[in-house]
Amino acid sequence: MLPINYRLSLVSLCIPLFLVTACGESDKIADEILEEIETDSYADIAVVNTLDRAVSIHVKSELFNRDVFNSDFKELEVLAEDVSDNHRYEWVSDNDKTDFAIQDANNGENRASKEVTLDDKEDYWVIAWQDGQSRAVDIFEKEQAPEADKYKVRVFADGAYTIAIAGADIASSTQGEVSGGYSITNCDELSIAGTDIDLCTIGTAGKSYLVTYIESGTYFISQE
Repeated sequence: MLPINYRLSLVSLCIPLFLVTACGESDKIADEILEEIETDSYADIAVVNTLDRAVSIHVKSELFNRDVFNSDFKELEVLAEDVSDNHRYEWVSDNDKTDFAIQDANNGENRASKEVTLDDKEDYWVIAWQDGQSRAVDIFEKEQAPEADKYKVRVFADGAYTIAIAGADIASSTQGEVSGGYSITNCDELSIAGTDIDLCTIGTAGKSYLVTYIESGTYFISQE
């Protein structure tokens, strides 16, 4: 751990650097100094990549000057149509505004980014999805709200689709937004846009799940 007086001196040193920084090498030097400050906040993130190609996930604190797509801010890669394990991202407290970005892992194309404010020691979903002709990325907190002997399910979708439980239409998804939680008695009762969602294969009663659904009828079931 850096001594407190040294940490303070680093912050003091950064102030004039920020004032003179425009871009390029001076940004890099300023950021390298900031990297010496000890990170004392963290969040665990998991990525649902609904896209048909692998993506790299970049995460950058507001503390840094360089663009989020700089290779230094790459946190992980996620294969096409896959869900990652939890990944711990750390930052300096009181600098909670954070840029999340995605791009094609092989060539850096098809970029999208979004700024969010993270809460310390919380868990988050990062969803990479296709919004018409453009890529999109959304970030929201995981939610565990289990009910005994029931499947608690939230839905994230790339469009407005009918959500039905046991054959009865109960709601419609909102594009790019996560729904509230639905309580399901049996693992085979949920359907989205007429597609049966098979919770039986990986689901366990008494736990919470996120179902991510895209227009092709492909869906992803992830435990919250």
